Amino acid sequence: MTWDTLTVDGVDLARPDRIVETFQVGATTSWRGSNYTVPGKSGTVWVEKPRDTVTIPLGVTVTCADPETGVDPSGLDAKIAQFNQNWNDLVSLVKPRRRQIALGKRISLPDGVEHEVFDAAELAGPVAQSRLNAYTARTVLNFELEDGCWFDNDISTHTLVTGANYVPVSGTTDTSSLKVDLLVSAAGTQTLTNESTGVSFSYVWTASRVGHTVTVDAANFTVRRFDGVSLFTSLSPFSHAGDARFMVLDPDAGEGTNELTLNMGTATLSYRGAWL
Repeated sequence: MTWDTLTVDGVDLARPDRIVETFQVGATTSWRGSNYTVPGKSGTVWVEKPRDTVTIPLGVTVTCADPETGVDPSGLDAKIAQFNQNWNDLVSLVKPRRRQIALGKRISLPDGVEHEVFDAAELAGPVAQSRLNAYTARTVLNFELEDGCWFDNDISTHTLVTGANYVPVSGTTDTSSLKVDLLVSAAGTQTLTNESTGVSFSYVWTASRVGHTVTVDAANFTVRRFDGVSLFTSLSPFSHAGDARFMVLDPDAGEGTNELTLNMGTATLSYRGAWL
């Protein structure tokens, strides 16, 4: 797996006046947060926990080259002036005030598939110069990822029908940031089951609810019903069973591993793949 680009708030960090050495220190980070109990439900619910922060060090060399053409100016004074401008551009890009940045990268997998992934980050510490000469300097930018993972830039969707369904999930680590839109054409109990983990959830459809849309947010344990006019919080006809890690999807596990079964109607999944 290789990095192709690195962006800060959507702007490519590499340009003709900057040499970027992208490298990441691999480390298994611990989880942050704790489980919680839902009133009226037995036991605790597994909350999707952010991984603890992890630091991504990036070596960057700033030169005196023109940022558009890559050509060095003539004369020492002009080179120093252009270097100062290039350095200020870098600092302004990576050190925004009072907010985190969106750090993104494009990764290429051995099979040739490319993924755009991102995370919220901030720069830990100053942007310090290590001067190589009067118009060239190197720095190491220590970006700190908010939750220690990279996430697919786009939300994936997959519509399930009655029977067995295989859901391919990208990434290298489990993701449970899962939302499911349920719909039926007849009253009854609709059950979605993850056969690989033994987790299931059910929604009881009465005749008056048929034609509505019910959204189950498995990460935050919320259930909302929309009748085309109003949005209702609708926990009472909803139940779940199995592992308290509530509908975790496994990444790249092979066909059949993430087999889901639905006994009636349709279910549309929305989720992001997660990458370590």
